[in-house]
Amino acid sequence: MYRWGEEGTPLANCTVPPEWQKEVFLEIAEFIKQNKKAKRLGNPLGVYKLAIASARGIGKTALVAWITYWFLSTRIGCTVAISANNDDQCKTTSFAELRRWHSLAKNSHFFEANVTDIHPSSYFVNLLKQS
Repeated sequence: MYRWGEEGTPLANCTVPPEWQKEVFLEIAEFIKQNKKAKRLGNPLGVYKLAIASARGIGKTALVAWITYWFLSTRIGCTVAISANNDDQCKTTSFAELRRWHSLAKNSHFFEANVTDIHPSSYFVNLLKQS
């Protein structure tokens, strides 16, 4: 989804996310697998929950942005709710980070982002209508 380590991009010097973030992605992948199995067996589905206690600047907001963008990209028509302590934090931190990673995504042309919203672009909507 992102151009990790690709020359000429802002991520040229970044080969992969930090180990702890990769572990979260692996946890999510396992959770999805388990939920698919539960669904096949007719069992109730689980809800993925994650809490991270840490100092500032380790990449928590970036992780939320990546997960959000991945979800929007792979679950067409889904809704993702992002909350913060207050409106200003939501606009200046959470959505600012989401817009940053949106601009770096390989499929950024599929979405339009503004201060507190990201939604399918008209280009993408038209593509879906044609399929």
